[in-house]
Amino acid sequence: MGFGGWMDWALAIILLGVAGLLFAGKGDFILFGGKGQNKKRLEKEYDYPKLVRATAVMALCLGLIELVMAFVGDGLVWLTYAYVPVTLCVFVGGVIWIHKCKRK
Repeated sequence: MGFGGWMDWALAIILLGVAGLLFAGKGDFILFGGKGQNKKRLEKEYDYPKLVRATAVMALCLGLIELVMAFVGDGLVWLTYAYVPVTLCVFVGGVIWIHKCKRK
């Protein structure tokens, strides 16, 4: 089911690269935007280390799912049926985790 072929590989590489940048502490531009206009607002509203960790873990999980789909392709039918629900669960869980990073 995935995207198929080169698209799975490209998405896996991009997501794993984003996760690597965030885990290394060099991915501020991903969270704050290209010019960093939202940096002060996000740092005031969110607990920054938790926000970075939550975003990095979500990108890592989605990247690993895409990597598995790129390796398997359409070889395992049950895996292609599980792709959408698993990806949706990881995404929704990540959004909930990011929402919990808000300061009180």
